[in-house]
Amino acid sequence: MTLVLREYGGLELELPAEDLAYLLRLTHGDPSAGEDARVIRSIMPSGRRDTFKIAAGGYVGRMGLPSGRQIDFESRFHTSEDMWNLILASQHGPSAMKHLAPQGSSSPFLVEVLAQAFLREVEAIVGGGLLKGYRSRIHDRPPYAGRIDSARHLSRFAGRPDRLVTVSRRLTADVDANQVLASAVGVLRRTPLSPLNSLRPIRIAAAFSHVQTPRMPLSTLPAVRNAAPARYRDALALAELILRAERVAPRGAGLRGASILFHTPRVWENYVTRWVRSRWPLHEVRGNQRFELTARDSPASPELWAEADTTVREFGSNQRLVALYDAKYKAITTAPSRPDIYQMVAYCERLAVNEATLVYPVATQPRAYRVGAKTVRVLGLPPPYEYMAAPVPSSGGVRWF
Repeated sequence: MTLVLREYGGLELELPAEDLAYLLRLTHGDPSAGEDARVIRSIMPSGRRDTFKIAAGGYVGRMGLPSGRQIDFESRFHTSEDMWNLILASQHGPSAMKHLAPQGSSSPFLVEVLAQAFLREVEAIVGGGLLKGYRSRIHDRPPYAGRIDSARHLSRFAGRPDRLVTVSRRLTADVDANQVLASAVGVLRRTPLSPLNSLRPIRIAAAFSHVQTPRMPLSTLPAVRNAAPARYRDALALAELILRAERVAPRGAGLRGASILFHTPRVWENYVTRWVRSRWPLHEVRGNQRFELTARDSPASPELWAEADTTVREFGSNQRLVALYDAKYKAITTAPSRPDIYQMVAYCERLAVNEATLVYPVATQPRAYRVGAKTVRVLGLPPPYEYMAAPVPSSGGVRWF
C-alpha cells in the first residue's frame, strides 16, 4: 500500500504501533543537516483511536514503513518529472540515510535482492575485463601526442609557432557503459546494506578507479544499455533501476524497505549554485560560504556565524566579492518575506556588497527592493531544469553528459 504525502503538507492516517514508533524517531531530525532537516515535523492525535495527524518536512522521495506500507513524499511545487530533473541537475545525493537504514530480518529486502543481483553481474563483468573504447584527448602543452588540431591551434593560440594543440585517441575503460555501472556502485556504497553485501561495493569500486561518474540524465540510460555488448545488458538494466530509485520498498508484511529521500532545500541550494556558476564562467563561484556575522569587541564575545548559499568572487589575489545569491525553496506571491529581506541586508552589510539576489523555484516577475544603500533582487527559476555539465578540461577530452 502506497500513501502520498506532500512536502510540508499534512495527512491523517491510521498507524499501527510499529509504524508510529518508527515515525516518532524521525521527528527529531538530523542535527548535522540543520534544524529544518526533519522528515516528519510532527505527529499529533486526531481524536480517533490509532489515527494521527502527520505533518511532513521538506523531503521528496519514498520511505518504507515496518508494516510493509510505504510513503511517497511529493514536491509542493513540481511534478515528479520536474523534481527528478532538478535532483539530477543539482547533483545532490539522498539525505537522512542513517535515520532510515533498514533493520535486520531473516527475509531479504527488495533492495538487498536488487543489490545482490547487480553486484553478481558486475563481478562477472570485472572478471571478464571491462569494456574499453577510444576517447579523444586534447594536448596544449608538451609532449604533444597525436595529430595537430589546426582549428584549436588557430582559435586558442592564433597559430603561434611556439605553441601547438594536438588531439590523440586513447584506449580507455572510461566509456559510457562503465560510467553507468560505476555510478550505481557508488549509490550502493552509500546505501545501508546487510553485512553480507556491505563490503562488496567497496571491493568492486576499485575496478572502476579510473572511470568517472558524472551525473547522467535518466533519459540517456536506455540508449547506453542498447549500445553495450550483450554481457553488459543485465547489469545495466539493474543499474538503471538503482539510479532511478523507482522501487525501494519491500514486499510482504513485517519488512521494512530502504528509503531514499532528498532534502529539497539542499537540492535547491545546490542547483542555484550550479546555475550561478554557469552564468559567471570567468569568476569563482562558491557554495555554502560560512562567515562570522558580527564583529566581536573582545575574545570573550560570543561567535555568531552565518552561511551564504552562493557567492561570486573575482579570480586573483584579491578575491573580491562581486555577487551574492540566496536560494529560497518556498512559495512567493507579491513580495519576499521581511525576514528574507532582513537576512540579505545583514549579509550585504557584513560582506561589503551593495546587492543580493533571492532565487525562488517558481515563476515570478524579476524585481528589486532597496533598503538604504542595499538592493535585494528577486528572481524565479521555474522548470524545466537542465543538467549543467562541467566544462571539459583542456587536458581531458572525455565527453561529459
